[in-house]
Amino acid sequence: MSAPQLKILLDSHVWIDFFVPGRSGSATATRLVRSAIEANAELLYSSRVLDDLFYEIRRDAAEWVRASSGDMPKSAARLCHDYAWGCIEDLNDIATAIGSDDADLQTALKLRSLSEDLDDNLMLAAAQRAGVDYLVTADRVLLNKATVAALAPQDMLTVLQMGL
Repeated sequence: MSAPQLKILLDSHVWIDFFVPGRSGSATATRLVRSAIEANAELLYSSRVLDDLFYEIRRDAAEWVRASSGDMPKSAARLCHDYAWGCIEDLNDIATAIGSDDADLQTALKLRSLSEDLDDNLMLAAAQRAGVDYLVTADRVLLNKATVAALAPQDMLTVLQMGL
């Protein structure tokens, strides 16, 4: 297997779209992750968003159960919890975590003049730390203020499909 050609950081909402079927971005996120793997790209995620991923995936799964059955039996709640854990395990198998430390906070503070959104600034700090080729996000504000090359999921999918 050859070395990864691209380093791609997916923001948390792209990962949630990948793991939770039925969301508006699910189909694109699924094609994007599959195409990145086929292209031998290195997929990345910020380790600081793991708890958000876990709880949002579990919540979305529970909402689906409630919408489907009108109820949330204890056994179904346990399955939603286990599903979220399985998604985190799968994430660990297909992507690499970008850690964070005080340097990321310092970067985020410097970016405050660009944006007041701490989460966005910390995502940009993670992208800079990892030296990514692309940050992929559906957040239009983040796309417009990114200090690294940033693309919407569909645009990144197009790049991968064109073999760029």
